[in-house]
Amino acid sequence: MRVPRPGRGRRRRPAAGTVATGLAAAVLAALGATAVAPGSPAHAEPGDAGPAGVLPASGSWTVTLLTGDVVEVTSDADGRARTAVPEPLSPYRVSHEPDGDVLVIPRSVTPLLGGVLDPELFNVTSQVRQGYDDESSDTIPLIVQREAGADAAAALAAETSGRQLPSISAVAAEVAKGEAEQTGEALSAFAAEAAGPLDELDGVTHVWLDGRVTTAAGAAAAAPAAAAEPAPDLDRNLVQVGAPAAWAAGYTGAGVTVAVLDTGADTEHPDLAGRIGAVENFSDAEDALDRDGHGTHVAATVAGTGAGSGGARSGVAPDAQLIIGKVLNDWGEGTESGIIAGMEWAAQRAEVVNMSLGSSEPSDGTDPMSLALDALTEEHGTLFVVAAGNSGPLSGTIGSPGAAARALTVGAVDGSDALAEFSSRGPLPGGGVPKPDLSAPGVDIVAARAAGTTMGEPVDELYTAASGTSMATPHVAGAAAVLAQRHPDWTPQQLTNALVGSADELAGDAFDTGSGRLDLGAAVAGGAVPGQDSVYAQLPEPREEPFTQELSWTNTGDGELVLDLAAGLRARSGGAEAGVSLEPAELVLAPGETGTATLTVDAAGLANGLYTGMVTATGAGTAARTPLAVDAQPPLVDLTIATTPLPGTAAEGPEVYYSVVNLDDFGVYGRVGGFTGESTTLRVPAGRYAVTGDIATGDPDYDVVALAGDPDVAVTGATTVVFDGAAARPVHPRVEGADTAPPGFVAAGLLSTPAAGTGGFALLTDEVYSWYPQPPVHVAPMEGAAEVFAGELNLRLQAPHLSVEAGGAEISAVELGSAGLPAGERTLPAVDAGDGTDLSGSSGALAVVALPAEGERAAVTERAAQAGAAAVAFVDESRPGIAPSFAGYGWAEVPVIAAGGEDAAALLAAASAGGEVSLAVAGSPYVYDLVLPLPGRMEPEPVVDAAAQRELAVLQESFHRDADGTGPDSDRRYYLAGSLMNLDSVGPLPQTRTAYLSPGVPWQSMAIGTAVDAWFPEGYSAALAQDAGAVYQAGAEQEVAWVTRPQWPGFVGAPQGASTCQPTPPERTAERMDVWLAPFQDGRDRYGCADPLAAELSLEVDGEPVATHPAHFAQFEVPAGTAEYRLSYQQEGQAPYRHRSSTAWTFTSAAPAGGGTARLPLLGVDYRLPLDTLNRPQGGTAVLEVAPVTGTDPERIRRFRVWTSTDSGETWVPARVSRAAEGRYELRLPRVAEGTGVSLRVDALDARGSRIEQVLYDAYRG
Repeated sequence: MRVPRPGRGRRRRPAAGTVATGLAAAVLAALGATAVAPGSPAHAEPGDAGPAGVLPASGSWTVTLLTGDVVEVTSDADGRARTAVPEPLSPYRVSHEPDGDVLVIPRSVTPLLGGVLDPELFNVTSQVRQGYDDESSDTIPLIVQREAGADAAAALAAETSGRQLPSISAVAAEVAKGEAEQTGEALSAFAAEAAGPLDELDGVTHVWLDGRVTTAAGAAAAAPAAAAEPAPDLDRNLVQVGAPAAWAAGYTGAGVTVAVLDTGADTEHPDLAGRIGAVENFSDAEDALDRDGHGTHVAATVAGTGAGSGGARSGVAPDAQLIIGKVLNDWGEGTESGIIAGMEWAAQRAEVVNMSLGSSEPSDGTDPMSLALDALTEEHGTLFVVAAGNSGPLSGTIGSPGAAARALTVGAVDGSDALAEFSSRGPLPGGGVPKPDLSAPGVDIVAARAAGTTMGEPVDELYTAASGTSMATPHVAGAAAVLAQRHPDWTPQQLTNALVGSADELAGDAFDTGSGRLDLGAAVAGGAVPGQDSVYAQLPEPREEPFTQELSWTNTGDGELVLDLAAGLRARSGGAEAGVSLEPAELVLAPGETGTATLTVDAAGLANGLYTGMVTATGAGTAARTPLAVDAQPPLVDLTIATTPLPGTAAEGPEVYYSVVNLDDFGVYGRVGGFTGESTTLRVPAGRYAVTGDIATGDPDYDVVALAGDPDVAVTGATTVVFDGAAARPVHPRVEGADTAPPGFVAAGLLSTPAAGTGGFALLTDEVYSWYPQPPVHVAPMEGAAEVFAGELNLRLQAPHLSVEAGGAEISAVELGSAGLPAGERTLPAVDAGDGTDLSGSSGALAVVALPAEGERAAVTERAAQAGAAAVAFVDESRPGIAPSFAGYGWAEVPVIAAGGEDAAALLAAASAGGEVSLAVAGSPYVYDLVLPLPGRMEPEPVVDAAAQRELAVLQESFHRDADGTGPDSDRRYYLAGSLMNLDSVGPLPQTRTAYLSPGVPWQSMAIGTAVDAWFPEGYSAALAQDAGAVYQAGAEQEVAWVTRPQWPGFVGAPQGASTCQPTPPERTAERMDVWLAPFQDGRDRYGCADPLAAELSLEVDGEPVATHPAHFAQFEVPAGTAEYRLSYQQEGQAPYRHRSSTAWTFTSAAPAGGGTARLPLLGVDYRLPLDTLNRPQGGTAVLEVAPVTGTDPERIRRFRVWTSTDSGETWVPARVSRAAEGRYELRLPRVAEGTGVSLRVDALDARGSRIEQVLYDAYRG
């Protein structure tokens, strides 16, 4: 039977660090056409499995989704993410994005994806980065867009915050994570009723995660010493943007109000005193005071007086009025809803709004902040000036709200007008829309320092130097205020056109720098002002006619202006120039006159791709620049995704999830979505595509999912790709020579590798799962070129655990519920119990009951138990089988089996005839845990032939228990490199078995049983022992013992595995020591997920007590110098053997050389006693090994002593110990009567002076 994954809901040590998850493997080399080698050198190693740095390295989190499902997220040493869903509430799928992010999407919400529900709601790695993991937040914050009068809270089972966002017809809401299951049920109900893709539910039109937003400050100033020296009159950045020329002309921003939405402001700073007209707080901070420093720096750059520097560090618009909206808290973080509220406030009060902030994720301009910006600009005539972001130098990294169409988006240059490496680049995702609009100085900018803050590199008490597009943006906002003073009747678009048009030329193209670097002097001086800020053309094939657009320029000067017009356009990939012209090529404009010219692009001569260039208008004393971008696309064609029903299911209404990936360039097209029904049609650029996904029955009592599609298809015209459910077959690899049951646990994934757009990494476009008692995942056979497509299977095969016979025929049945059939064989009379209302005649029998409604099943088993029934069989002839998505836990009072179709009819016939049913249950003597890479194909029945079997690693596993059964009752294994799938035992867990594992890939193994602690005195299912992961060599064989006596407290130094309860290694910094013990170890670097009943951890430094903590983990403040430490730990145990222990570690430690962290030189003992699988002494030799924490250098063991006690430590007898090897010792254990407890005491000392003294009371019994 499936068991809950250990650890969910368990109390964890507050993580000082965090972790990430690993991506699926890259496309694999061909391994042959028929047989498959399970795990192979051709299969990518974890380090090659995707982009690094997705999350902080070696961390662990849990994330509760909007549906209530809890996802465990861990990261490896390089920050690649791994995920697991310990107790899913419904089936789910997984996909990976090119940047390494992982999406875990419950299948129940498929029809809502991309319509009502933003897919980023299920991006678990992004939520970790944003601080929305369960340890950091107990709610899921949302922005809910809805129709007038719609009740968003009721539709989503959410609570609204009261923060209305009228600019986008939305409201801020939140779902308590403890109540998210209710939201999931509501969403599932809407999805179940859908007849196609859903665009609204009960008036709710879209739901976004209310994402975190941060300042757009980059790294601290690179050269603060140089920045600290102001120019004789002005800082160089003011001269660089031409501010003195504007001031000399009499324009300083007077009469114009600029809103700064940021971390607040130090209103008492000399540069801001008397300059601020209004202050409002929209953050979760207690007030609008700037305790971060970012907002003060930005506000002073916009409109500071420079009073603290004699005017040298004034703002660009020193006479503008400021208003301050604090939308980011004291740590520089805010939410999208809070920022939108600040935008709505500011737009009604200011002509210009500065936003030196943004999301870390790229946006196409359809996110909530971008939509709000466009709407507010239109409604109030306010110009929003926004930072491009600091995610450069990669292209396509403009975040929100800088992606908004009406935003004036600003990149950063240094003092030499070189583009800053950190400055985010365009184009926007999904096309060639150019951003940023222009650039400004953003490196080593010195401006006001808020009192008591350390943001940037402080120059003195009043000023600090900082870098980022945050610093560039206020230069442009100040320039906009100056220009608005010069032209008070201008619209935001005219201000934008003038600032963009007057920028000085920079190296690079419009997607990197915009039109150039801000030149305020030129903007104020007037001359030719373009009637457009940029030209963007999206030109799909066929491009038979030239592209034309009318452009205009206005003479804002006092004299006649003769303009020479020119344009250039070049392929961004470095190709030849494209044909482009302007007619006329010259304009003569009187003062105030507007002239036009027609831009013509030779569209027919363009190859597909991005082109960038500039339109220039030059005349006496004036030069106007207009960025030009062309996206020459393949023709847009119809792509239809059609379905056929899965075998044995109705033709109408399958749930469909699709992924459409352009295999030439992911940047051209990549989309996921879902629908319910027979087909949907998309418009896509012609090209080579992977069109894959899954179809599911949507029947909660016969839940079957199948991978389907075409992973390599040319879409040159109207094309239909069939997700052929009728051709799908259950996954069941054939292991030659082994009689295996259909796999109870399967993960099946599809990987696509576009030629460009993903950094060479494969995309896991879809991975689906099946858990016993579901039937295995189904697969419709697929083929594609191996360089762009691969399938992958991860599964467990074992011997059949359940045999059912009726009337001489074998019955296909599954177990449901938690009661479980006992091991062994028995024959029961069968009784037809109808609908289960009356079970009075079923004493000692198998009660055959028509499948009740889900809410009635527990009641039927209760009545069966009261009637004395031996077991219940739920039957339904109308379904091919009974296979609930999740059978649930705790509801069955008696064992339950279930069957459908002909098998249900056979059970009913036996019951009606008064016949008997034979039941046999047995544990499997073997398991095959396999990772099967399938380059260029996906098939349901790959063959593991004899040659491939010889490559498998072999584990001879033993599962230890006490004679009364205390110990493990199931096991689990994870493939760490790419899958969320847990591979569990089905049926009874034998005492010994042989496990065959795919070699060369990382596995994490665990033994599971019932544990008890102070938090859960009634007991709970937990990992009693697990390793941190291992890679087994081809053909290797080894013995592995699980949950042996004794279990002891120790440390884990191995790299982070998949479990969130893995302790971190004991480490220290100059000031702090972090200690997290594994209370119950049964081997080196092994640990469980259960807590002791009671624990106490204390530290002494040079004989003086530091602190005592009532737990097995703690952080201690320690001195930096060399000192003698004694760490003491006592625990009262359970999990499962009730061990009591006392341990003390003595060691010398000092602050790590060069800073950072260092592991503590703590010793541990590994106990290997000669006990059988019932933990009974067998005579022979005990082996004890002494070694320091993994990751530290071992030293020679100078002393090792052992004592034994048969009276729980009242008296001790020295044991005769012999040294077998360095750190390895052997001894004979005392002979004792049955039931007598034997305690062990050890004392070890190494050459560096590290010592361990450990006592294990009643470590085992005779």
